[in-house]
Amino acid sequence: MARNSTRKRIQSRRAQRERQKQMRLIIGVAVLAVVAVAVIFLLTRPRNVTALVDTNYEGIPQEVDETGTGVGFALGEPDAPVTIVEYSDFSCPHCYNLSSPMKQIIEDYVRTGDARVVFKPITFVNPPYSRPAAQAAICAGYQGKFWEMHDQLWALYEGTGPGAYTPGQLNRMAQALGLDMDEYEECYRSSDVQADVDAVLAEAGERGVNGTPTIFVNGQEVPYRGPDAAYTDLSVAIEAIVGSQ
Repeated sequence: MARNSTRKRIQSRRAQRERQKQMRLIIGVAVLAVVAVAVIFLLTRPRNVTALVDTNYEGIPQEVDETGTGVGFALGEPDAPVTIVEYSDFSCPHCYNLSSPMKQIIEDYVRTGDARVVFKPITFVNPPYSRPAAQAAICAGYQGKFWEMHDQLWALYEGTGPGAYTPGQLNRMAQALGLDMDEYEECYRSSDVQADVDAVLAEAGERGVNGTPTIFVNGQEVPYRGPDAAYTDLSVAIEAIVGSQ
């Protein structure tokens, strides 16, 4: 009797362990199914892509500037008496710091017709990051949205740094700006935009640009002394030209 009782207990424990194994298997399969459904949902659901920052360049002309050997993107009236050329790198912290006083220059002098700004995206600070950003900005510029992309890139830089300049993130920003995505993606992957990036770098070298940001006002370099002094230095140079006319 004792032997039979022991055998029954062993069989009962075995049956219990088997039921536990089956239950764990069922739970595991159920978890995998839930995860699979969630992944499919995330990949296929409609995306509401929004811009990282609001921009307002309404009423200010934008155009591709091809006066140099490297492409630039102009903001302001073509016949403005003052032209500011900025060589900046989207992975450069000093260039990011300049973006705030430059916004004020745009409000105070570009909107009034006294100045135009030409941005030249240079790529020698951190090319693995700055080149994709420059390509995205140039391709947006060919659709008339360089300055809007410019602001999105600096907003992304502020939030996460240049490491976030991935093709996927750049695509989402292009989509948020309402770009023709087929045209944008073709441009971004093209050898033409690579040549544009290289041409700006070569032009900068020819002009003696060896650091970023570098700023010229009507062909004369205005040394960059930091964001606190940048607005004053640029406004003084602009006022001197406008006041002499």
